[in-house]
Amino acid sequence: MLSTALRASLFVSLVAAAACGGSAPPPATTPAAPTDSSAAAASAAPTSTAAPADTSAAACGGSAPPPATAPAASGAPTDTSAASAAPAGSAAPATSAAAAGSDNAPVPTTWSKDLPKPQQGAFMKANVVPALSPAFKAHDATKYADFGCKTCHGHPFADPHDFLPHLTFSGGALTQFKDKPEMSKWMHEVVEPTMAKAMGQQPYDMKTNTGFGCKGCHTVDMK
Repeated sequence: MLSTALRASLFVSLVAAAACGGSAPPPATTPAAPTDSSAAAASAAPTSTAAPADTSAAACGGSAPPPATAPAASGAPTDTSAASAAPAGSAAPATSAAAAGSDNAPVPTTWSKDLPKPQQGAFMKANVVPALSPAFKAHDATKYADFGCKTCHGHPFADPHDFLPHLTFSGGALTQFKDKPEMSKWMHEVVEPTMAKAMGQQPYDMKTNTGFGCKGCHTVDMK
C-alpha cells in the first residue's frame, strides 16, 4: 500500500507533465509469448519439391530469379531416327499386274502385234489355246496330248517364227505341199482358218495377199 504522501507526489507529477504538453506514459503491457516460427514452418506440408525462390535480389531492387526447372527423367534417350520421315520415293515401287508372265494381265478384245507382251500372252491363253487345242488333238491325240503355249512357242519361250519349222516358197508354191502333203493339207484347211478366227482375222487370201496365213506363225524362206 502506497502511503498518502507518495500517492499525492505521483499525482502532482502527472498533472505537471500534462500541463507541459507531454503525454502520459503508456500503460505497461504484458509481452506476448514468442511464436516458434520454425515449428510452424515444419508443421506445414510442403506443396512443391522445388527449391524456394531467392527473394533477396528482389528485396534489393533486382528481379527474382526464374523458378528452377525439374530435370528430365533419366530414362533411356529417345531414338528419333526411326521417327524421321522417309525420303520421297523410298517406297518400293508397286508391281504391275501386267508384269511379264503374269496371269493377271487384262485380256484385250482384239489382237495387235503392238500389244505389250503380257497382254499378248493373255490374249493367246484366252482365245488361241482353247480354239486350237481340240483341232490339234483331233489330228494326233498322242502327239498333242499336252497342247499349250509350248506347242508353238517352245520352252524356253520363243517367237513361233524362230521355233517352228521354216517353210520354203519356190516355183510359186510352198514346197511342203509336195514334201508333206497330208500335213500341209490339214494345216491349210483346219489350222489356218481356226487360227485366223481365234486371232479375229480373215484367213489368208492369195488373190489379195491379205489375211492370216502361214507367215503368221512360220518363217517362209523364198527361193
